[in-house]
Order: sequence, then C-alpha cells, then structure tokens
Amino acid sequence: MLACFVAMASERRSHGGCFGLAERAFYGCMIAWLTVVTILLTIGR
Repeated sequence: MLACFVAMASERRSHGGCFGLAERAFYGCMIAWLTVVTILLTIGR
C-alpha cells in the first residue's frame, strides 16, 4: 500500500500518465487490507 501511495505521489508531481493506475492499485490494496483485518477480527471472537 505504501509503494502505491509513493507511486501516486511521484506520478502526480511528474504529471505522468500512470496516476490512475497507481490510484487503482492503492484502492485495491486498501480494500484487501480491510478485508483481511475484518476476517481476522471476526475469527478472533
């Protein structure tokens, strides 16, 4: 997730064409992380 965030920041500054791709990868990682945390918290009960 951190790598995607850094890629978004660097693409935003350099006005590159891959900002949307980095943003989608960040959102995908965030959703995956939230899903894993939810599953682990549910199993832990």
